[in-house]
Amino acid sequence: MKNSTFPLRHNGITTRIHRVVIEEPLSAANVVEFLGMCPELRYLYWRSSKMIRFPLPQLASALMDGLWPRLTELDVDGNEMKDDDLAKALDGIGQLVSLRAPKAEFSSLSLQSIRKHISSIKTLDLRGCNYVTSSMIQSILCSMITLESLSVGRIGYMDIVTGSAWTSLNLRELAISIDMDTISSDKSKEKTLTRSDTSGSPSFEAHQRIVYGRLSSLERLSVLNLQPYPLNNYATMKRTLDLRLISGLEVLSSLKKLVDFSFKMTSQQMSMDEVQWITRNWTSLRKICGRFTSDPVQYYEMKRALNRYGILVYD
Repeated sequence: MKNSTFPLRHNGITTRIHRVVIEEPLSAANVVEFLGMCPELRYLYWRSSKMIRFPLPQLASALMDGLWPRLTELDVDGNEMKDDDLAKALDGIGQLVSLRAPKAEFSSLSLQSIRKHISSIKTLDLRGCNYVTSSMIQSILCSMITLESLSVGRIGYMDIVTGSAWTSLNLRELAISIDMDTISSDKSKEKTLTRSDTSGSPSFEAHQRIVYGRLSSLERLSVLNLQPYPLNNYATMKRTLDLRLISGLEVLSSLKKLVDFSFKMTSQQMSMDEVQWITRNWTSLRKICGRFTSDPVQYYEMKRALNRYGILVYD
């Protein structure tokens, strides 16, 4: 329903509604009242208008009162969605299967609340959630074993290296920004690479291979998106994984189910060796997004080689 008003009285239809999709509503109050007439609600999708934001505090209170006992999927734009309100809403959901809340103020309270759903949650989309720290992402990957789809922001490589092995081994889709420049996970105390861990040093190369090892454990992945960080500022972008065989790409030979691989907007210097390796090891691959090299002649040669194997390439 887009730019709509809502029926404000009970009828046989509303009591049987399982899915509600709302785009750019004219009134938040009417929406809340309408949803109150849908006790069988399982799925709620909301996209705010310029003037009307998602009424999370009211819905969180209703959830705590047990109004929608069967609600399992929440897909909302998170602009101005506060951490404490989101945590309250998550506490009020009986069994969460999917949460999509891009740009929400998801932080420690919400993370604590979502752990209640650790045995049921399959989809978690926290893109653009600036309060989600690197250590929180590492914690998610080490604890949420039922996850099948995860979209998050930046994780510093040392949080991966010093952290526990990932246990989200059911992941089919992963979108993540692996920051290979910054050591500290605390943005207020960010440190760039030290001399002992600069690119090419033995310690850095060993650490990069540990990162590759964590990714290689996700053997069910069909979609892997290694996003740049930050997403919208070339001047300050952090370095991500070096996708060359010499740096550890061959460790990902376990990803036999990979269909879609993206490293768009990241700086790479790959060669035909990597292309040949990809065609031999990722036989299910059908799509690549990213520029293999800064050399345009070599890039198009590599692109044509992959096209011959039925792999579409976009840059």
